[in-house]
Amino acid sequence: MNLKRKKNTLSQIRESVVTCLAIIICLFLLKMFPTKDLFEQISVLMSFFVIIPALYIKLILKKEFADFGIQEGNWKKGLIFAGVSLIFSFLIIYLMFHYTNFSKNYTLPVKFSVKFIYFALYELLLVSSYLIFYELFFRGFVMFSFIEKIDYLAPLIQFLLFLVFSYFVGYIIWDNTLYILTAFFSGWIAWESRSLIYSFAYSLIFIIITDAIVIKLAK
Repeated sequence: MNLKRKKNTLSQIRESVVTCLAIIICLFLLKMFPTKDLFEQISVLMSFFVIIPALYIKLILKKEFADFGIQEGNWKKGLIFAGVSLIFSFLIIYLMFHYTNFSKNYTLPVKFSVKFIYFALYELLLVSSYLIFYELFFRGFVMFSFIEKIDYLAPLIQFLLFLVFSYFVGYIIWDNTLYILTAFFSGWIAWESRSLIYSFAYSLIFIIITDAIVIKLAK
């Protein structure tokens, strides 16, 4: 019995080490791979944040995508924590508007803020694409890989990793503020609901409303 437990423990340690290496490799290659335009950037994110982790999950770990948050999960907890996260997120943004330089430094591309149709396409196509990539990789692949091992620390680990990622890829801090904020709350939503559906919905709703407010105040 003890031998079986020891084998299981060694197997879990080996899996964790290999998964950590896979995560580091994905982030390293993404950083090293040059991108000249938006299309290439989206392609690189798709490759290293979606395709490679999906292949690793299926071919190496031999697990189901449901184990990584691609499922309905606990919808009650998902909706409750998404709602609470929205309240706290808007409170934080309110404070940032009044007590920081956020309103002066956070801007949207002019062409997307002129007409509603451009704004809608920007949010539903470009912003949602980034959110999907971040949800699948940081909340899905990273967090759910370790959620059984470190439990409530998993949301914090994925958030800290997202901060490191943002720093090394050179994202401008003000322009990336909303993604950083949603990365924190999304982790807890996904952790409680065991699903990426509610964390993604929260992030998209929050960013769309905040961007609309920024455009309104800028006029």
